[in-house]
Order: sequence, then structure tokens, then C-alpha cells
Amino acid sequence: MATALPEYTTYIKNGQTVLVDSSHLFVYQTCVYAFYKGYFSLCNSQFYSCHKEIQGVVGSFFKTPHIQICSELFAAPEKWLIDNEYVIYSRPEKISKVKHNIEGNDG
Repeated sequence: MATALPEYTTYIKNGQTVLVDSSHLFVYQTCVYAFYKGYFSLCNSQFYSCHKEIQGVVGSFFKTPHIQICSELFAAPEKWLIDNEYVIYSRPEKISKVKHNIEGNDG
């Protein structure tokens, strides 16, 4: 029997979403991308955690025509997110499809 994934509180600022970390850690994700034969592919991804915010690590910090390494803030303490003007992200509601009933059409 399948179980539902737990709900996490997500905050957003300038298009960047960040999860709330209940253990009060800053969690960073570092990704390595490669561009080869016209394809841009994720080659490796690692998560790192720290008790303090590390200034200057978020964003693309190494880029060549064939390789890009970037780091993003993945999760942070909720108080820090609120203090830094992140707002709670609310997922848009799913809109159900509406069947159009066309009258006068015999088929």
C-alpha cells in the first residue's frame, strides 16, 4: 500500500523556492551540469548542511562552454526565511477539465 509523502512548508522569494528545515540547518545543493553534443545534462548532485548561512555560495559560480557548477539554497530555518522576506508558497489549485456540450451537433 502506497503512503503519501509528508507535506513540507515551502517559502519563495524572487522565483527561488526553499523548504523549511526543522533541524535549523542550512542545506545547500550543488549540481554539476555538462553540455555535450547539443545536450545539457545533470552529471552529479550533492547536498551539504551547515548551522550558519554561508554567504556567496548561492548561484552559478563556475561556468565554461562545456561545464557549469552551481549551488542553491535547498532548505533553511523558518525564522531566517521570514527575516529575509521569503513568503509562504501556496501551490496553485488543480483546475479540472470542463467538457463542452455543443448543442445542435448531430454527430
